[in-house]
Amino acid sequence: MRYLRYLRKDVNLTTTEMSKRINALFDCSISRERIILFECNIRKPDLATAKIIAAFFNVKLEDVRKNEKVKF
Repeated sequence: MRYLRYLRKDVNLTTTEMSKRINALFDCSISRERIILFECNIRKPDLATAKIIAAFFNVKLEDVRKNEKVKF
């Protein structure tokens, strides 16, 4: 499981809920589909998007940018 998916699952949010909350809080437009691409490590978030996600989860920007696999 990738780090971004772990963060989302840890707070019990679906990709749709996460997208809606981020868009409302930060007045931006991050789609559910983009979140899925980030979680699957198909695409990397740009710097602005990574900053928003890091602020949303209150984690380090570097950790969001790396999006490494998380072991339990």
